[in-house]
Amino acid sequence: SLEIVEAISRNETHSPNFLQVGMNNSGAGGGGNNPASGVMLLEAIGCLLGMAWIKQEPIFYETGEVNRGRAVRALTPRAIEALTAVFEESKPTSANGMTLRDIHHYLQKCGQHVPPQRIDQIFARHAVEESDGSKLLNLKGFLAYYRDAVHNNEFQVVQELYVFGFRPNLTRRHNDSRWYAAEENNGQKRPYSFRESIAIDVAMNHTALSRIHFFTELGLQALFFLNFASSNGKCMAEYLLAVSAYGKDTRRLMFESLDFLHNHIGNWVGGSTDGYPLIILIFATLTAIPDDRQLERINTLMINDDREDRRIGLMVMGDRIVREYPNNYQARAHAERYLECIQMIQKQRAISNWMSRNRSYCTWMEPETHPETAHPLQSRSDHSGRRGGGHQNVPVHLQNHDPNAVDESDIDDDDSRSDDEDSVREVVVRGCGVPEINGVYTRAGSFDGVPKYSQSVRYNGRDEEFSLFRCRLTDNTRRWYISIVPMSSHPGTTRDIDFYAAVPSANDAIHLPPRKNWMCIPNSGGIMPAPEVYPRAIYDDGDENQGPNNIVVDQDQTGYL
Repeated sequence: SLEIVEAISRNETHSPNFLQVGMNNSGAGGGGNNPASGVMLLEAIGCLLGMAWIKQEPIFYETGEVNRGRAVRALTPRAIEALTAVFEESKPTSANGMTLRDIHHYLQKCGQHVPPQRIDQIFARHAVEESDGSKLLNLKGFLAYYRDAVHNNEFQVVQELYVFGFRPNLTRRHNDSRWYAAEENNGQKRPYSFRESIAIDVAMNHTALSRIHFFTELGLQALFFLNFASSNGKCMAEYLLAVSAYGKDTRRLMFESLDFLHNHIGNWVGGSTDGYPLIILIFATLTAIPDDRQLERINTLMINDDREDRRIGLMVMGDRIVREYPNNYQARAHAERYLECIQMIQKQRAISNWMSRNRSYCTWMEPETHPETAHPLQSRSDHSGRRGGGHQNVPVHLQNHDPNAVDESDIDDDDSRSDDEDSVREVVVRGCGVPEINGVYTRAGSFDGVPKYSQSVRYNGRDEEFSLFRCRLTDNTRRWYISIVPMSSHPGTTRDIDFYAAVPSANDAIHLPPRKNWMCIPNSGGIMPAPEVYPRAIYDDGDENQGPNNIVVDQDQTGYL
């Protein structure tokens, strides 16, 4: 076991060969290749395997007109038909359109975390006034929004159609592959995760698919090929992997992926390091396939224990690190990363059910059982900041929450905000040992019933968004964090990359971050000194001496205006 911990502690300074091969041939990393050629190749392979739906249908065409030097685009009839279905399903049943709040819900379901100011702009541009004086985004405005979107980010439009169950050719997966009846909610329908839906879609159509030769199976399940497929379009790799794995023994690929994870776990930073999105894709897709081997795959991933060949499942490795190295700082960090890996796939119904039936393997994940395995500022549960108590006193790995549900506390509710809360639309972070974290943070909705703030900066060569928010921990206490929150994720999960944290004191305003007493979280990137946080107040237009653009930073010792 010592050799295992030492092995997973090694930091790699280069990308594995399969990543270099995959990316260099995708057309995205140089070499002069046309990016469309990679997509065409994958479409051809999918069609040969019997998946005619994998051929991408265009969502726009150029009208021949030019506006400001740019070709004007319009939505295709097939795209309009698909987006119309999305609109009808997303608006309230009895309404003619979407309110501002409905748009916020919709964009969150699509995986977008759009600042309130941007949502206001969308609403002002495309909403229309109803006879009763209210404003709604109707179908015409909804399609106009997407007509603008295809000019700026056609890829995002395609991703949002995928969220609602559309395939690349804009046909739609069957409802049975998109929804299931949740027994714990009296049969209420819940959505499958994206990869579950794809795996079920393949299972429902497997009799119409081509028979795959053994060597074809090996090629489709090669890591370099899967990396190539995933870098050329969302859902391509999932469909090709699910087709090649349905009804097959996939232990070779599972062991190869586990071996990669064990050897590179020391480089895991919030799941964003090269290779990890692909490994999670493989784990999630293989365990979602509803065939006779599904349980075998889940057991292999979770509890396989072959020390001689280092074919060790996630649960076994995490538990072994916790039990055998309780006082090893680096080992604790690695255990946390295995926990993050499990949490990335636990939203899938089959994984969640397996964990509920096998609680004995999950005890190492509970902070109250092994408090020494988690940093005191990081033992917070998934989505623990929800209003109404959330899943109190339920271990993080047994929470069966809806992965696509919208956190009500993320919505700006004008009726619930206090005057003091509204007066502070920006805060200033300064004196921080990580210079990129310093700066002005703008109000970006709410979380845990209080304002949440964010700023976009360049960090480590990438565009990142730092978030300043409060969340509730597993012991029901609350702390403020300055973190990088992954896209399409709520704050307050173990997927966050935490830099600094603060425990609010009795003297601090309940709805605003503490000014002082911030603590550094070094293993995630925090560097001393810790910052101080000051509110900025924007005065009303009616103020005689201060206009809306005259911003004042509070400098007194109370911390707040």
